[in-house]
Amino acid sequence: MSFPVIEQPSEVFDGIADTLMARIAGITIGNYDEFNGMTGDAMVLIEFEQSSPAKHSNDGRPGSRYRITLHGVVAKQRRRAPLEAVNLTSALQRVVAAKAAHRWGFNHRAIGVPENVSSAPSMFAGGEHGYEAWGVSFEQVVYMGEPLPDPEATPLGDGMPLIVWNANDPDDPRNIDNPDDYRPISCAT
Repeated sequence: MSFPVIEQPSEVFDGIADTLMARIAGITIGNYDEFNGMTGDAMVLIEFEQSSPAKHSNDGRPGSRYRITLHGVVAKQRRRAPLEAVNLTSALQRVVAAKAAHRWGFNHRAIGVPENVSSAPSMFAGGEHGYEAWGVSFEQVVYMGEPLPDPEATPLGDGMPLIVWNANDPDDPRNIDNPDDYRPISCAT
């Protein structure tokens, strides 16, 4: 069974952006590192803050734990900018927590669920062209690359019969360690 793999972190960024655009009306998406201080009505800036190694997946792919913040930014000249920033962040947090959305379009084998989700005030700038912002921060483990082959696995269907061992009386605990009480059963593959 194959599934889409993640080759690089920018694919997660794109998945987050696509999911947010589909689920929250009227927002624009940007990269936090490229923010130039100009906002529309509502903007979400995606920031990959930090990365650390995580456990490998069950199929051997290396894991990376990312700390991600979604900054909900609104222009300060809006009537209730601080409250609108909180409202936008509330919508972002609901998407992060939504079971149907929080893997950003990727399979559970490629990305874990968001963990340690929190919201707090984010960046701020005063003055006529300032803005208000809150951020939703979370951690998410990403498994990149193709699954690694299992060196101990024997592929089925290569002409070798599948052999299953069956005990004469598996419910009798006295027979469990006696090899004479077991016989092979060949099965077609």
